[in-house]
Order: sequence, then C-alpha cells, then structure tokens
Amino acid sequence: MEYSLEKICSTTGGNIRGEWARQLDSLGDEGKMWLSGVERIASWCEKEADLSNVNNLMALCETGKTAPRAILEITDASKSKDPAYKLLNVYLEPDLILSHKDVVRQEDLLEITAVFGFAFTESLKMAVENSTEKLKLFGRSTEMLSMFDRLVETAEQSGPANIYRQGKWLVIEIRR
Repeated sequence: MEYSLEKICSTTGGNIRGEWARQLDSLGDEGKMWLSGVERIASWCEKEADLSNVNNLMALCETGKTAPRAILEITDASKSKDPAYKLLNVYLEPDLILSHKDVVRQEDLLEITAVFGFAFTESLKMAVENSTEKLKLFGRSTEMLSMFDRLVETAEQSGPANIYRQGKWLVIEIRR
C-alpha cells in the first residue's frame, strides 16, 4: 500500500460521498446510521476546498483509489503560546472502522496501523517543514490515551525525539 497526503480539492467531497456511502451500504441497515457523518465530512471537505488559504483538512490517499482512506484535521498553531502542529482528528473511511466489523482480523489491524502511522509521520514532517518542531496528537478516547501511554512507555528517550503525554495530547518534539 502506497499512501500520500494531499490537499482537499473540489472532487474530494463527491469521492467521499460515493465510495464511503457504498462502504456503508454494504453494512445494511446498520450503515444507514453512519451516513449523516459521511455527509458532514464530505460537505466540510467541499467548503475547505473553496477556501484556498486554509488547510485544516488533508486527504490521506492510497494509490489506485479514488476516495481518501482518511481525512486528517490538522492545524498550524506555530504562533501560539505553545508552538506546535496539531493533529486534531483522523476521520477513517468506513472500511477501516473496526466497530463496524463482526470479526477483526490481523490484516484489519495492520491496515489501520499503517494508515495511522502514515498520518502521524506526515503530520510530523509538516511540522518540521514549517519550522515547528513539535507535533501534538489529540487523544479522543480512552483507547487512544492508552495507546499514547504505551508509545511513551516504549519510546527510546535518547532518540531523535522527545515523546511525552500532556493531558490528552501526545507530544512529539524533535531534538536538535
């Protein structure tokens, strides 16, 4: 799987509506309750594409697929009191959401890990490219916070980055 991070464009919303809705259709009646969320994300992408000077949303795409695998909500807070890039949320395509699956297999976990790993890496690259050497990832659930704690626990503290948790944020600071 080869991924890329791309700016939202005028076709992103329509691609999400088409492909993500098709994925929800395959879930039957259960998928219908998620349709309004997909519609909100698609509409948000269309509004974001119209604002050429704002880049809060990015599309995480896979080569050969028309719709993004995920939408990343990223903000540049480099001019704030605590300068950082912030990855606020990752909106996954329905096929990647594990709560939709009756059975979760190893390949499901590997696929979602690859998507999140790419999202984290590319967000950190964006921070460094924009002279902000700190990325903050927001933990929206107890599962994410638990994952953050595991990352902090296993991080090599003498490596190229300082990794710690600050409230609900995982903070990755590049050491120079």
